[in-house]
Amino acid sequence: MMSKKKKYSLRKGDIMINLSIQNFRSFEDVTLALDNVTIIVGKNDSGKSNLFRALYYFFNVKQTLKESDRPIFMSDNNKKTCVSFNLNITESNKIKKILNNNNLKLKYISKENDNYWCYTEDQKINLNNLKNKVDKVAEDVIPEIYYIDIAKLYKSFDLFNVWDDIQSEILKILIDQQNINSNYEYLINEYILKYWNSDKQSEIFLVNETEGKFVCHARDKNRIRVNLCDRGTGFQTFLYYLMSIIKVVKSKNNKRNIIMIEEPERMMHPQAQRDFVKLVNDITKEYKDIYFIITTHSPVIVNEGSNNKILLFEKSERGRTLINHKPYNENWKKLRYALGMLPSDSLIIGKVTVLVEGICEKLFIPRLLEKFTDIKISDINFIDCNGASNIPYILDYVKDLPTKIVVLLDGDNQGDQAYKKLRDNSIIPLENIISLCNKDSRKKDIAFEDVFDVNLLVEGLRKIYNGNSITIEDMDKFKSQKEHYSKMCWGRFAKKYLREKGIIQEDDDLKKVELCEFLVSNVKEFPEKLSPLLERLKILLND
Repeated sequence: MMSKKKKYSLRKGDIMINLSIQNFRSFEDVTLALDNVTIIVGKNDSGKSNLFRALYYFFNVKQTLKESDRPIFMSDNNKKTCVSFNLNITESNKIKKILNNNNLKLKYISKENDNYWCYTEDQKINLNNLKNKVDKVAEDVIPEIYYIDIAKLYKSFDLFNVWDDIQSEILKILIDQQNINSNYEYLINEYILKYWNSDKQSEIFLVNETEGKFVCHARDKNRIRVNLCDRGTGFQTFLYYLMSIIKVVKSKNNKRNIIMIEEPERMMHPQAQRDFVKLVNDITKEYKDIYFIITTHSPVIVNEGSNNKILLFEKSERGRTLINHKPYNENWKKLRYALGMLPSDSLIIGKVTVLVEGICEKLFIPRLLEKFTDIKISDINFIDCNGASNIPYILDYVKDLPTKIVVLLDGDNQGDQAYKKLRDNSIIPLENIISLCNKDSRKKDIAFEDVFDVNLLVEGLRKIYNGNSITIEDMDKFKSQKEHYSKMCWGRFAKKYLREKGIIQEDDDLKKVELCEFLVSNVKEFPEKLSPLLERLKILLND
């Protein structure tokens, strides 16, 4: 029986990573902001791997430019190749100490044609011209990068060699001077128990076969003990990624750490892919200085990670990589195309298909069902139709597929118009069209956020916008000032209120996904306004 050990933790971070790349391979001039988890999607040869090469070039001091690193579209060889990286407060203070100048107002650091430069508001400093400064900055300031790709273990076509190598990697972490490091043995099993949902009883442990020679064994859900090499490839793949991530957590280097993972979906079942995304997100919540950049061709990973930053890499006609920064809910059509998916690839899966208006319903209604009911979520497919007006057209497309269809509409004008069109078309039974407001009061304005208690909604707004002045009393007072405000639902009124108070800019939108994440995480019971949907799902699933 394992005893509970103290978890490892890293220094708290205080800013996202901003990168700028000029004239490197397929990049001419791009900027990108990396959240703690950034998912990159794009067709083959769109430049995803070139991003990893650019990062490796910048963050590895000894790496120099190769001829192949220069863009083929660049006719002027005098143009410099440059990768720039912003500094947070801690990193800036460390560089000031290294340069013995506390008055510098540092902004960012860049690597230009193999030389490192520090930029201030009014000057730039060539670190390569200062004795030993580059090595000191690299050691104390520049983030560590880690590239995780299971394909590098494929030394031959003999898969058994691959899994032997994985076991060797695991043993490197678990064994410390011929002694079992029980801290990490516990930590690994804690993560397996929480995130390997394909087999909740899996556990690994070490066996000392001969003096000083350890072998890694595993138990499955039937408590049968086998050598790790005899477990399935999916479990070993998941374990390899887990071990590699724990190795970074273990390093505790007091710097930001960037973990680059290329196509983690290989050899993993869709459920294991979802488990992997949950693991990555939870790691970054606990260890704020860890950043993940994940490239993928998997719609499962994109869908599970749709709450994360998703960047779409596209190639121009002249071979330049273009980066599409639009959020998931505004970019789903292009993402689907980049993943090579046909509409039917995602529409026929599920005993019941639920058409919803937006990304929040698609992401969070399954979470609510999973949290408060015994409904099997894998039997239901939620489709984000990007607005009520699109639902009748998508319904016309999917009506002949072998699935029962339910429609969920907001209680607003657009939802009312869609309801009338669906009712008149008689494509699906009227009882399968669910509105968030009662049939007798269909004109009442109700959005998805309004299914939650208003006190919880206001608490969420305070947390997201750091606004202690946001109160129900103040919002009520503001709501009563104009007649059209009083008719708005709380979810829609919140955006107007925050703009009028100057908490968000006029062209900013409400952070609905973050707000709904808070609401779903903190709600204590299944929202009553969603009960008609729940009852209809139960009937159709049991039919």
